Amino acid sequence: MSFNTIVRDAIDRLSSLYNNSGYNPSTNPGGMGFGGHRENFIPALQDLSTVTEAIGDAAAQVAEDTATTSANAATVAANTASATASAATATTGAATATTKAAEAVAAAETAVSTANNILGGLSATSTTSLIVGLGTKSLTVQSTKAFKPGMAVTVAYTPTPNVVKMLGTILTYNVSTGAMTVDIGDVEGTGTYADWTIAIALSDGGMPDVPSNPAISLTFYSNLGPWGV
Repeated sequence: MSFNTIVRDAIDRLSSLYNNSGYNPSTNPGGMGFGGHRENFIPALQDLSTVTEAIGDAAAQVAEDTATTSANAATVAANTASATASAATATTGAATATTKAAEAVAAAETAVSTANNILGGLSATSTTSLIVGLGTKSLTVQSTKAFKPGMAVTVAYTPTPNVVKMLGTILTYNVSTGAMTVDIGDVEGTGTYADWTIAIALSDGGMPDVPSNPAISLTFYSNLGPWGV
């Protein structure tokens, strides 16, 4: 089974278009940096969803085709000796189809892995003690992330991210040390905590809720809170 044009195009974009470098509409239209996440983050998620759904459909179809072919081959072989050759041919065809489907699924999984790496670069955690409130917050997250100054982010208390969270704009991020400063402009909840999850805030009307592994959770990026960018 081969994927349709929509799915193949989505795989191509996930494999070769989206990246963590600076966005430039002419030279790097798929970049997530320098504000590129506002242009590419939602399309990347949509492509990831398209490919994931296609993988499931392809696997189900291969299983159904293989079962049907095996049943037909068994019936023919029981009726006539000459049908044994036909059954062998059918089995070979089914094996070929299965191999092609497996190759397509492998390519899609590679594309999904690439997308996950991009998404993982736009989320982090921190154990810095912070007071929920407005103004500049300094914290330390993981190094080598794809955060850039000017990106809108949420800083959410990990145990109850929909109750306690802050929305702001990255002022600085040191990719070597993980040191970050964020200008907080809106908050929900109160208190002082040292268990935070940081992720980019989406531009189409919300702040994402925060699961334990945001790099691979479609729910994380589609379940939006009440704040926009």
